[in-house]
Amino acid sequence: MRKKILKNINSNLDKFLPSNPTIVFGFSGGADSVVLLHLLLKSYKKEQIIVCHFNHNLRGKLSDRDYIFVKDFCNQNGLKLFYKKENIKILAKKKKIGLEEMGRIRRRIFFEDVYEKVKADKIVLAHHEDDQVETFIMRLARGTGLKGIECMKIDDGIYFRPMLNASKKDILEYLNLNSLNFVQDDSNFDTNFTRNFIRLELLPKLQELNPKFNNAVSNLISNVSDVNAFLSGQINYFRRNFLYEFGKLKVLKLNSRLLEARPLLKSVMYKILIDDLDVSEYVNSKNLDDIIKLIYSSKSSGQVHISKSLVVEKGYKNIFFYNPSKLYPEDFLCKFDKKKYKKNFFEFNFGKKNKIEGICSYLKVTNPEDIIIRLNKPGDKILYSKKKKIKKLHDIFINEKIPKFIRPYIPVVECRGEIIKVIGVRAKSFFESKSNEKDVISLRYYSKLLEVIL
Repeated sequence: MRKKILKNINSNLDKFLPSNPTIVFGFSGGADSVVLLHLLLKSYKKEQIIVCHFNHNLRGKLSDRDYIFVKDFCNQNGLKLFYKKENIKILAKKKKIGLEEMGRIRRRIFFEDVYEKVKADKIVLAHHEDDQVETFIMRLARGTGLKGIECMKIDDGIYFRPMLNASKKDILEYLNLNSLNFVQDDSNFDTNFTRNFIRLELLPKLQELNPKFNNAVSNLISNVSDVNAFLSGQINYFRRNFLYEFGKLKVLKLNSRLLEARPLLKSVMYKILIDDLDVSEYVNSKNLDDIIKLIYSSKSSGQVHISKSLVVEKGYKNIFFYNPSKLYPEDFLCKFDKKKYKKNFFEFNFGKKNKIEGICSYLKVTNPEDIIIRLNKPGDKILYSKKKKIKKLHDIFINEKIPKFIRPYIPVVECRGEIIKVIGVRAKSFFESKSNEKDVISLRYYSKLLEVIL
């Protein structure tokens, strides 16, 4: 193994593992894992390395042979071994997915169970540069995005791949120099498996076109990784600064900078759905495109139903995310008193010494005891002070660009059957007055939601 590669592996171990780490190591007994385990034993005490071997039960006696090799290796080196055997063929058939994918899923579950059990710092895997190139071609062929092109990472959450920059050639060279034994998995030559077909049939042809094809792919992955890091920073900026949470409601405030960058907005929306709302199983390219089309349409409002439990709704320059079965206006009826009320997305109270920081309205009322506060209803009207004419609340909501979503939550102040104030709107009613006039009561109200969306 070239000194440069060996130095890179040791540098990765120092950089990404804490001092005195506990390591869970995925050990197949193949060339790659033998080399990495040999290197780990040079750097750490045997007590720090927990070996895991997963038997896929696909190759009969040969699978058992691999286990015997792994067990003997661990006994010779005083390493603790966790072993699990499962019939991947039966599981794959039951779940209707490929053998390779099912094997990967079950291995990971096993590794992560051991990781939790021994309270390890990392799960270490022996993936190398050639594996990375194969993964790249596989994802490209099946269709992927920028995140998928980035493929495997050296440090990836609880997983750690210190040999990702080493080639298969480097690994075989190290094996020969150190006279290390390993087991050969004969299924690696079966081209019915996608990865094997890529490695044995496709890659040699591509390397004929460009002998430095692996380097070219590695450089592309590195460049895409830089782009993804920048994009991730931009996405997180908008999520931190323009995504608001109000209990069971989330609101994304659309600003001009975000609207000018359509691909960025799509990425922000995807990240919100996947990470903030945890609905990855329902998100697909169609409903994501439907959301983007709705945002850029001339319509002031509209909905996209992601699932039974998630609606994405547009309201002018706002996007609302909510579960329609769990979020709806809670009906109420409050009489005049000095209490502080908190209903739906609004806070309000009467009296000169108000407890709420917000907007204050002064209402000319002879008998405050006749006042009630309730939710607005379809058909509600108010005497509009500007021209002393009756106006429908629906028209006021449209004029003030109050999104359809929030309209049913808006409270009104009623006195003897007549609406004298619509809480949260700028339009002043005929009954609003100045603070120094006779028979005036003060109403202070506040809504963080309205502050955000308006």
